[in-house]
Amino acid sequence: MTANMTRRSALGLLGLSGAGMLLRFPVPVFASDPLRLGVDAASLGSWPLLVAADRGYLKDEGLAFRLVPFADEVAMAGALAAGELDVGILPTPRFLALHVGAQGPRRPLVTFQVSLTDGSALVVPAASELRYSRQLRGKTIGTPQPLGMARFLTGVYLVLSGLTPGPHVRLQDVDPQDALAALRAGRIDALAAEAGLFAEAVERGEVRVMDSLHKVWTGHPAELIAVGRDLWEARPDTVAALARASLRGARDLIAFSPRLPDSLTARLGTSAPALVKAAEVTRAGFDPFPYRSAMDLALRELVTRGVIPPAVDQDAVLAEAFLPDLCRRTMHEVGYPEVPDGNDRDERLVGCCYVY
Repeated sequence: MTANMTRRSALGLLGLSGAGMLLRFPVPVFASDPLRLGVDAASLGSWPLLVAADRGYLKDEGLAFRLVPFADEVAMAGALAAGELDVGILPTPRFLALHVGAQGPRRPLVTFQVSLTDGSALVVPAASELRYSRQLRGKTIGTPQPLGMARFLTGVYLVLSGLTPGPHVRLQDVDPQDALAALRAGRIDALAAEAGLFAEAVERGEVRVMDSLHKVWTGHPAELIAVGRDLWEARPDTVAALARASLRGARDLIAFSPRLPDSLTARLGTSAPALVKAAEVTRAGFDPFPYRSAMDLALRELVTRGVIPPAVDQDAVLAEAFLPDLCRRTMHEVGYPEVPDGNDRDERLVGCCYVY
């Protein structure tokens, strides 16, 4: 099965055939409208919402909804920017860029939940001689998510290994649908990606994990549930209900680890065993709390790298876009055994400790 077939099969498992035409401007969401939830079944970050849908948690909250399938986060970000979606799943760098209008159009967003922690790795062809980071000198690493956490962390990983992105190692954007084919054909030497992209190729013995990126920033917020700020301002009770349902989904995933809830296993079909193994190797997790310290670190690094303009009011972004109080309250409501008291923690990136 090719990477394209894997993604298309995932869309078929959703029972939907496409994402539809993009609208030019955000469309107001009215109380009678079903929530348009963007998901990618092959991406681990979508799993909390999918579990919430499959187990009836969204219906328990009285929410009408429609799952809108996507094959990658770039397309999902475009749909959010155009107003075609109310809710989507985005890598943290993409979320921040879209919120402030860097690297493209702007769509103000909020998030109440980290939908995936860790979950990415460097993979190479099974027969590749590459086994250690120092061997990457002079090589090309493909990155299918230009504003994904895998690319963000790969740059740090290389610096940690004494290599400079650009002079020593080339980072090349690749189409997510062509990424594995590029790796097999030798157009790239390694691939930095989220587990869902390469899980089945690893299971088939075509590629192998060279190194997991969780060690660069353990417990990092890989993907977020992105909610249009217009929805949050117009219908806060709806967003609170969505939070209860989604956090119940994440709670189930944590409780079942390293297995999956039966409903999600059935949805993923033959892909499920490979995805579970890839999740284990990459230390993927579903700790939902959106720590301000983690978002602050990510935001500052993106400013340092020129992805987000330095003129952006970083404190305002953190205050506007992140809803830790809603997450904390909801975690208590749905029965999490441990709920963070504060909004900050020690963040460790490349051996440095950022204390808030």
